[in-house]
Amino acid sequence: MRKLIILLLILGAGCRAKNTDNAPPLHQISVTMTEVNFGASFPTYVREIPLVITNTGQVENSVTIPNNPLSSAPFELLNYSPGVGIDLLPQEFITVTVRFTGQSLSSPPTPDYHQDSFQLLTSVPDNPVITISVTGTSSEGSPKTHAVSVGAL
Repeated sequence: MRKLIILLLILGAGCRAKNTDNAPPLHQISVTMTEVNFGASFPTYVREIPLVITNTGQVENSVTIPNNPLSSAPFELLNYSPGVGIDLLPQEFITVTVRFTGQSLSSPPTPDYHQDSFQLLTSVPDNPVITISVTGTSSEGSPKTHAVSVGAL
């Protein structure tokens, strides 16, 4: 009888053990980056950076990007459905694109720093909101001319 009680205690303790097989959490959404920095850009020059949003959990999770997510003029969010929840199965992903357009500068031209952010609303209980910050600088370049000599070799 004593051996049976000890065996039950050992088995019971094993049942309460934490996740030892390194399985991912049930609910988890991952984004390739939460800080998007476009660096410096000339006026009217367009740069785009894709963001991959992946369900890295074990069950279906949803992601919603609200209407009008970016309020600053030089930034745009492309390839998304405003305010519509998207259900992602495990390992399924969507790609949205953040666009930055360099702005015209005042005279005399000085670099103009821009920043904004938007949120992803998720069904993940531990992380229902993921904030993505976006930055970029409009700057006037100094065009350079390079002389090239063509001659016989």
